[in-house]
Amino acid sequence: MKVPKQVNKYCPKCKAYKIHKVSQVKNKPRPKTKKGALGWGIRQMARISAGYGGFPRPKKPKTAKQSKKIAFVYECTECGRKHTKREPIRSKKIEQI
Repeated sequence: MKVPKQVNKYCPKCKAYKIHKVSQVKNKPRPKTKKGALGWGIRQMARISAGYGGFPRPKKPKTAKQSKKIAFVYECTECGRKHTKREPIRSKKIEQI
C-alpha cells in the first residue's frame, strides 16, 4: 500500500483543513491489567479455570494472522497536534511516497 508523506486533513485543534505529516505506528495488544481486567466475565473465567480441573471448554487452535494492523499518526504542521485515524489498516507492506 502506498501512503503519501503529507496529507491535507482536518485538524481538530485548528478546526480547519491543514497539511499533516503522516507516520505509521504498529498497534500493540491491549494490556490485561487495564480497565476490563477486573470485569465480571474475566473474574468468572479465572474462577472456573483455577485448580486442577483445567480449561472448561476445548481450546481453539491458534492461526497466525497474515499481517499486522498499522495505524497512521497525523501531525499538523501548523500547531503540532498529533491524532490518529479511528480504524487501523491491515496491510503487509506500507510504502511512503
